[in-house]
Amino acid sequence: MSGSENVTKTGPAIGSVTGPVTLTEETGRWRAISGRFRYLALATVVVIFAGSAALTLIKIRTEYEAAVAEYKTTLWYVSQIEFEFSKFLNALDQFGTGDTAVSKPDLIQRFSV
Repeated sequence: MSGSENVTKTGPAIGSVTGPVTLTEETGRWRAISGRFRYLALATVVVIFAGSAALTLIKIRTEYEAAVAEYKTTLWYVSQIEFEFSKFLNALDQFGTGDTAVSKPDLIQRFSV
């Protein structure tokens, strides 16, 4: 080959079209393939997102139930302590004002509880 010859290489036609393929036909095919791929990619992302959200909600629910079980026990203890403290303050107030309904042993019993 000498340096003055022009050599043009053409590739095979895309798909089943015979003959030369125009730019608009090639672009249209690419858009069709790309469109199908986009929908497939979008569906895959949506499924992954939904699965991730479901797993996250299950994990949150499990942690919530564990925290609530511990909270209920603690709440009961605090409630009982507050109730007994209120009874002690009431007995102390009555004893301090000289009420005969509360004696010194009653006050000591309220204090020890």
